[in-house]
Amino acid sequence: MRTLNILTFLISFSSFSQSIQKVDLKKVEILNSTALALLDNSAAIISSNPDVKEFNINTESLESISFDGNLFSSNMRGLEYYGLGTKTKEIKSFTMQKMQMPSVSGAYSKNDSIAKVAVGIKFNVFTLYNASSEDMREKYASMRQKLKKLIALANDQMEREGYEIGEDEDEAKKYNARFEEVLEELIKNESGIEAKNFSDILKAPLLTLDIASAYSMLMPAKDFNKSQSGRFGAWSTLTFTLGKGDEHLKLYGFCRYIQDNTDYDSKSKKFTNQTNFFDIGSKAQFDWNKISVGYEYIKRNGDGKNYRSVGFVQYKVSDNLYVTGGFGKNFESALNDETVSLLGIRWGINAKDSRDWE
Repeated sequence: MRTLNILTFLISFSSFSQSIQKVDLKKVEILNSTALALLDNSAAIISSNPDVKEFNINTESLESISFDGNLFSSNMRGLEYYGLGTKTKEIKSFTMQKMQMPSVSGAYSKNDSIAKVAVGIKFNVFTLYNASSEDMREKYASMRQKLKKLIALANDQMEREGYEIGEDEDEAKKYNARFEEVLEELIKNESGIEAKNFSDILKAPLLTLDIASAYSMLMPAKDFNKSQSGRFGAWSTLTFTLGKGDEHLKLYGFCRYIQDNTDYDSKSKKFTNQTNFFDIGSKAQFDWNKISVGYEYIKRNGDGKNYRSVGFVQYKVSDNLYVTGGFGKNFESALNDETVSLLGIRWGINAKDSRDWE
């Protein structure tokens, strides 16, 4: 019986030891909708999401909804997910490996008489982390090594507290439960542990470049057979981050080309005129734990001068649910209100919230 109890403990211990050495993806961001951004029907057009949940739903208002996903990341291990290779020696502060994980988006939006359907795709071209490659490798290796040392310290504390693997199954369960408590407490209180430092580097990259493209169609809300080409857009977003972890300031640079077939012709009473726009803008956003506050300004040039000036606020109700709002002036359009007053929710999940680092 004692041999059986020891075996039960070792299996439980092995499983728990492995679990604390996994990357936690619960707090990666919910994806901003590329499709809704093309339609200018979003609380924030300028955004970047280098690391996002696998499946997301965005509702910026009661009249629009977007389904968004992160492709090809479900089977990746922790280092691969962050574009850091598969082993410690492959970790580098500059990576272009996230290009193999594009995010896709599909959206539906309508007003009184016109419905719009859009699809989009986004790539992270490169990510530059806010640490040297050598520093990142050292922190990662140190994190893994210190976890092993903490397990040994937990064993020592169990002995000092007089715990032993008992003769029956109940005593073994008590031992296992207490061991997990001790180990978790040591991890939480260990000031030298590198896990948080390494995690903070990954949460807030110093510099990222995203590119995106989207296409939309429009149609009468009650007759999908009369659809026509709507918009095509391609854009890039450069994001610079000051700070680490959950408290940081993001500064964005944005440029976009749009071919727009949704300009209304008053003579034919149809959306026939084709126009071309070039948008240039910037945004500042401060993230502080669960709250994000930002402001974006986009100037429109080309076939018509216009601008967008919108404030943005977001509250993270939980890791999987955000409440967002956008308030200000939108681009003038026959299909969108000039005043932005949006309040919506974002919901996202992962197939697995934790993965082995390697």
